[in-house]
Amino acid sequence: MDFTAIDFETANNGRHSACQLAAVKVRGGRIVDRKCWLIKPRPFYFQPMNIQIHGIHPETVKNEPEFGDCWKSIAPCFDNECDDKCLIAHNAPFDIGVLTACLHYHDIPIPNLEFSCTRLVARHAWPGRSSYGLKALASWLGVEF
Repeated sequence: MDFTAIDFETANNGRHSACQLAAVKVRGGRIVDRKCWLIKPRPFYFQPMNIQIHGIHPETVKNEPEFGDCWKSIAPCFDNECDDKCLIAHNAPFDIGVLTACLHYHDIPIPNLEFSCTRLVARHAWPGRSSYGLKALASWLGVEF
C-alpha cells in the first residue's frame, strides 16, 4: 500500500500553532522518504502542557521559519493527485485541523485533501480496547518507535 503518514505538534491550544510536522512516505510497503520540519508558531507562545507532551521548547524553534515560509517544501506531502496515494494520520481530525488552520492563518489556499484516520480504523478493527492512543496501540501490537 502507498501512503504518506503525517503528525503535527502544536505550541498551544491554537490549531494554527504548529511547531513541528513529520511526514513519512511509504510506497510498495517500504519507507521511501521521511521529513521533519520545525516551525516557529505565530504568535510565539508555548503552553507548558504542550511542551510536556512533545518536548519541543520555544528556544528549539525560535530561529525556524513560520509555517507560511515552509509551505513550498511541505506541500508535496499533501499532493493527492495520484490514485495510489493516501494521507494517513492517527487522530486525523486533529492533524488535518492543524493543517487547515495553519493554511488559513497564513492565507494559503487549502488543497483538496483525501485522508484516513488510523485511530478510527483501530476502533473498528479492535472494538473494546481500553485505549486507542498511538502509544497504547503500538505497545499492544509490538511496534517500537
